[in-house]
Amino acid sequence: MVRITYPKELKCPSCKSVIRLDYSGKYTAATDDLLVMMISVPCSTNSAKDMRKNKQDIGTGLPSFVICQSCQTILGTT
Repeated sequence: MVRITYPKELKCPSCKSVIRLDYSGKYTAATDDLLVMMISVPCSTNSAKDMRKNKQDIGTGLPSFVICQSCQTILGTT
């Protein structure tokens, strides 16, 4: 049997502040030290040839950013 040990706290690589993680929830870790922000941006999946002919299929993309609350540094994106 493999046992996975999750960290109780992390350190921000920029400001070295402690990011505490609470695992009392059922599926995710909770914290007040991180901010996750999703931004809706327009994007097209068509080729550049279709773009020149003005046949774009513009949709929206939702990249998300993980930001440290202490120093407002972007720690990761998806």
